[in-house]
Amino acid sequence: MKRHIFIYLMFLFSTAAYAFNGLTHQELIKSALDHLDSFVETSQATRQWLGTENTKRGRRIRNLLIRATVDEDYRANIFLDANFHSPFAGAMGKAANIFTTFSHHLNVSIPGTYWEFDGYAYKNTDGTGNDKYLGLPSVSVKGALSNALSSRIHSGFIDDNDIGTYQLEFKGTQQDWQNMFFGNNRASDAVFPPANVPAQLAKDRLMSSPIAKKGRKKVWAETINLASGVFSSQELSRRFWRAEIEGLPQAFDLLGTIFHMTQDLSVPHHTHGIGSYCHEELETLGDTLACGKRVDTSLFDLGIYDENPNYYKCQRLYDPALVETLRTHLPVFSTRPDLSLSNRLKEIAKLTSQWRFGKDPRDEDLVRSVLPNGLVFFEKSCNELLKHKELRSALKVQYNFAVAATVVVFDQIAKEYLKIP
Repeated sequence: MKRHIFIYLMFLFSTAAYAFNGLTHQELIKSALDHLDSFVETSQATRQWLGTENTKRGRRIRNLLIRATVDEDYRANIFLDANFHSPFAGAMGKAANIFTTFSHHLNVSIPGTYWEFDGYAYKNTDGTGNDKYLGLPSVSVKGALSNALSSRIHSGFIDDNDIGTYQLEFKGTQQDWQNMFFGNNRASDAVFPPANVPAQLAKDRLMSSPIAKKGRKKVWAETINLASGVFSSQELSRRFWRAEIEGLPQAFDLLGTIFHMTQDLSVPHHTHGIGSYCHEELETLGDTLACGKRVDTSLFDLGIYDENPNYYKCQRLYDPALVETLRTHLPVFSTRPDLSLSNRLKEIAKLTSQWRFGKDPRDEDLVRSVLPNGLVFFEKSCNELLKHKELRSALKVQYNFAVAATVVVFDQIAKEYLKIP
């Protein structure tokens, strides 16, 4: 039995990130800000917040929003435990995978158990590929150490921007919460909070934030404990920084949480709650297509990616005309003051979920993808599947869909905060 567990544990330490990669998040923010600056008749509220982009202040805002959005994937706010390990916040394989990404899903494909639509849950996957890890018999959730599950403040993060426990809209009892995340639990039974929850909590916190009377910046390094093998761990030392900009809300950088969740819900797998079936490969392809070549993204794991020359020309997926078509024709992007951010993200996820990945029902050795228009593609490997030009075109559409979503969400929040119609 122990040998059986060891073999399965080995898989845990080769897992890759479950979200748009840091490079793509960076480029999405650049695309959105460029779009707001050049291609949209922006509202008075957005102009008041952003001002003119090509100024020192404009560059500070851009850098702050990029940093806040990318760094959301590296927040050590969900911890797991397993045999032969101290509690760990992620795993190291080809890259660092921080378990905060469990709360970056919104599974709109089925009714939720604890929310209207749940976040990531092992029980809602088929337990293959990257989705096998939480099914390992020795893995449990350490809620007492997990900021997202118990609001415990960790060293290194600034507590005045803490958004609290991700329990908003939870339909279960407090005992249900305790059973899933505390005590003698099994990670395979956990249902993690959906992405709309931290996004809405961040927005609520931002709305109550006072205006910063002066600019300030804090830079720090945080050590994140990662499992790297059956018996081994390693520490990832990563650079973080956050800042406040005079004249903007003190919690302005919480827009990074909001944008990150919005953009992740433009990835089909995040709206079906799965980590397998070409999830990793699709997001890596996004980086490659954005830059026109493979790019080493290891600097994102270290937190020293800011303005790296390798990433200057990675806007190849951005199509302003397509963004405008999506923004002006999709009802989900209409101006609706009565629509909460949480509900808007659910509608965004429903559109994204029309693109599906999974096992081919006729041959379990094949992986297939079904586009919203009904076209079906299947191959023996994800790399072969993603060579189809139709799937690459669909990825470009989703990139620009994410840009449009970011633009609309930013404008709506600016209007609400400043109380400008």
